[in-house]
Amino acid sequence: MARMVKSNKTIAIGFPIVHSVQGGAEVHIDSLYAVLKERGHQVSRIDIPFTFSPPRQLIRDCLAWRLLDVTKSYLQPHDLYIATKFPSYVAKHPNKVVYLLHQHREVYELWMTRFCQFKSSEEDQGIRDAIVAIDNQALREAKAVFANSKRVAERLRKYNGIESKALYAPPRLKNEFTCEAYEPFLFCPGRLELNKCVDLVLNALAETKSKARCIITGKGPQENTLKKLAKKLKLGDRVEFAGWVDEKTLLDLYSRCLAVLFVPKDEDLGFITLEAFLSKKPVLTTTTSGAVLEFVEDGATGYVAEATPESLAEKIDLIVGKPKQAKPMGEAGFEIASKLNWDYIVEHLTSF
Repeated sequence: MARMVKSNKTIAIGFPIVHSVQGGAEVHIDSLYAVLKERGHQVSRIDIPFTFSPPRQLIRDCLAWRLLDVTKSYLQPHDLYIATKFPSYVAKHPNKVVYLLHQHREVYELWMTRFCQFKSSEEDQGIRDAIVAIDNQALREAKAVFANSKRVAERLRKYNGIESKALYAPPRLKNEFTCEAYEPFLFCPGRLELNKCVDLVLNALAETKSKARCIITGKGPQENTLKKLAKKLKLGDRVEFAGWVDEKTLLDLYSRCLAVLFVPKDEDLGFITLEAFLSKKPVLTTTTSGAVLEFVEDGATGYVAEATPESLAEKIDLIVGKPKQAKPMGEAGFEIASKLNWDYIVEHLTSF
């Protein structure tokens, strides 16, 4: 049984917002805010717009958080400040706790990859060095550092030499996912961003022998590019771009699909994995998908392919060719995801 917090606190949560983006991080913070309030804490949010480019703007964003007074809201002192992702943890507070969703990944594991906006210039290298130095100082100021997955904790240890404990959060609609059937279609939900690698899904579908069908939901900057690729690959009605869908439709698609395709590049956590498991559906992912691999075990709760169209196509054909295996794998995933709850997280974050 989780230890009860002895007294309620006045808490501020720091979160950098990106306008027009509503993804896993945003849902995570909305849920954290709600559960802290449900447990009797006085909670306020400090949301500051975050801009990715030009690169020098990142330093300005750090300065904005550093100069911000997060110790109080009007005349009410904050007992605790919970920082989340870069650069919210740059803010100063005598009782700062970090629940790290991710750092600025482009200066770490995504440096000089196709997912990085930085160039190999002296200026960009200087910006990178400055951000790493800022992280090293700001994160060490915290009373404690937690991460939302082991993968995020591993990055922090590797690049900054800072230890942290992984605290897994459940999806926001945890109790609303159901399993109605295992119909002959794959489901690929999420934002259509470059790092979600939906192009890999399309290229894999073009390589399958089973002619599997896939429904893709979500919006994002890659939407037009992906639609053009699907047309180029002559996937026809095998792929449906359903766009943004409401919660009812999302739950329905999870409930009826055969399996879920989720193949991001080095994901921080990936609520999609847990949402699939709560719908008792297996997940098809890749060896480079990061924290997804903390839940998906090849042949047990889904399939893990190499990050190539040919390898992923083999796994797709495997699940489509033997659909009866989806049920036991999905149920094994459900046993994992159903155990996650917020009590353990709140206990750790508010114990300072």
